[in-house]
Amino acid sequence: TREDVVPPIALSKLADNPVNNQPGWNFTQDVRNREMLSPTNERGDRWLLDRILTALWLREQFVEIGATNSQVIWHQKAVADYLSRVDRFLERLLLLVHLTGGQPGRATELLSLRHSNTVQGRHRNMFMEHGL
Repeated sequence: TREDVVPPIALSKLADNPVNNQPGWNFTQDVRNREMLSPTNERGDRWLLDRILTALWLREQFVEIGATNSQVIWHQKAVADYLSRVDRFLERLLLLVHLTGGQPGRATELLSLRHSNTVQGRHRNMFMEHGL
């Protein structure tokens, strides 16, 4: 069921380490979040992939597993459709943030948000603190 794939997450319990400047790092990789984000105790940044591979109905929709169980072949149309839906959701979310977030943000501010540290040494500017 959907509830099994997308379990409730207590946002207030998510932890972050704002001083970690390792490239690619974000709160999903914090070991304190491992149990909430990945029931298999793998890396939290594999949250979505782990769910696709473990839920039969998602696996059938998005991937084909090779004969040796070591090769994953993505269904390109299903992935493209999913990413298109994500884009539409993010556009609507951006509109809601713009309309309800007080003084409207400038495009340069909104489009420069980073949730992960970059390879070029740019530190992310979105952090988790007390679930926010």
